[in-house]
Amino acid sequence: MLEPSSRRRAYTQSGLYDATYGFISDVEMWMRLARNGDVAYVREPLIQVRIREEGHPETVNWAKWARVAGQIHRKYIPCAYRGPELVLRKLALEYRVARALIRGVSASGLQRLRRQFA
Repeated sequence: MLEPSSRRRAYTQSGLYDATYGFISDVEMWMRLARNGDVAYVREPLIQVRIREEGHPETVNWAKWARVAGQIHRKYIPCAYRGPELVLRKLALEYRVARALIRGVSASGLQRLRRQFA
């Protein structure tokens, strides 16, 4: 485990949360930290994610957050990959973002239809 001074130095070097990324700004911060030093992957979940109630502003704006997550990953993919692997990773990212948007549009459309005919 890093000493507090090492953590502080990492945050000073990389910066803290960038509010432009909203409630997923921690993802972008960890990408910056990983670019500037070593980070580790822990297999077991350390947090629990809850599903927000229907109508919550962040639930309603799901498409915005899918695009923001894609934006973060587009920014940092070139830090990890080069050449043909970079091209493949970028294509895979665009596929996943588009798929999430299509699936979300389909799901939100179905929810509206269910409410309309309920």
